Amino acid sequence: MISENGAYFLSRCFADVSSSGEISQYPFSKSDITDNLDEANITQGDLLRGWKRFFNEVSRETHKEGVSIGDQKTVYYLDTDVIIEEWREEIESQTSYAASVIEDSTGGWSLIVKSEFHGELNFGIIESNVPIYEIDPLKKKFAVWFVEPNDLNQDENVFKWLDLLDSEFWDDFEKRLDKNRKPRSADLFPRETTGAEDNFEGVMKRLRQELDRGDLDLIEDPRDDEHHLGQYFEGPVRCGSKVDEQSYLLVCECDQSNDIHLHFAKNNKPAKISESDAADTVRENIQDKLYKYNQLKSKKEDIPAVLKWGGGAIAALTAVQIAPLLSLVGLDPSSQNIQNILKLLPFITFLVGLLLVGYLLMPYLQFQRFEWESDGFWKKSDLLWLAAVIIAVAGFAYILLSI
Repeated sequence: MISENGAYFLSRCFADVSSSGEISQYPFSKSDITDNLDEANITQGDLLRGWKRFFNEVSRETHKEGVSIGDQKTVYYLDTDVIIEEWREEIESQTSYAASVIEDSTGGWSLIVKSEFHGELNFGIIESNVPIYEIDPLKKKFAVWFVEPNDLNQDENVFKWLDLLDSEFWDDFEKRLDKNRKPRSADLFPRETTGAEDNFEGVMKRLRQELDRGDLDLIEDPRDDEHHLGQYFEGPVRCGSKVDEQSYLLVCECDQSNDIHLHFAKNNKPAKISESDAADTVRENIQDKLYKYNQLKSKKEDIPAVLKWGGGAIAALTAVQIAPLLSLVGLDPSSQNIQNILKLLPFITFLVGLLLVGYLLMPYLQFQRFEWESDGFWKKSDLLWLAAVIIAVAGFAYILLSI
């Protein structure tokens, strides 16, 4: 592993390399190395296992005017394999991350750091001042340099190798990743919500319906339309919608959220979800539909207890002796007007009970008639039956009044 003194010493050596650009091709003499130790204000004894392990030692013949004079001189070249491996070990020892170094498709090297919350983070290792590495934070691809690049020193996604040895760097970096991804997704609903647990396919049908309204054009997987999107959204992508020629909405279950959620893509890259008005509309409509379903189911489950209470109240009402009560308030129970009213009392009690039961059963009826792909609860046939019941009750009341 690289000690603090070792890191400081190597930084001095890398500073010498910057003019040539290739770490492993820059020759150091022993005096160069001694000078760097002096400038770092450390001795060879301060370095764990000495400085020679960081170098490959090569003996060369001394030439004068192109002719060998027989003398040998020793030069030293930085051993990038040793340095990178000890650097990787130090990162693991200073943090809670697992780190590995792999060779990428360009022949360069990348440090792969595994984050518990963000998966694999890829840091392309820049070994010269001419970087050839793809940098894209949306793909979790960054870069790290040993020799400072000439044209990337202002890029916030390019880091100095020493930065990664600092545990505070990783705390800030994780926060930045969180901030970077949160505005790029919008939660629709958790799989554990009542409606989704009862009928996930029904919810998805409704969602597809929302993604096919107005100017939106439903697409089962936008990655089939724009293959570049597959670099950013590994899925699973449930479905999506084409907003316009450059923009797409994707319904996704990737690791950016535990819920079914929306992404917005523009110009073949993820964009902030706030840039899409359509995303807000889709989210509001599907959440409203789920809320109605969940509320109806909750009320339906409360119906037995409420009916028991309501039935008791009606039974108590019918058991009450009306005549004594009328006498107490100064009314003659034997008068014709009072007798007519008392004659209607069973019907009134029946009607009140009917209305109460109908009111209490309304959530059950609405729940039974609930359809994910429909906005209303009632069909024309339901309304006709309701009208027939009202007419029948009114007719029955008329007959009683006529007797």
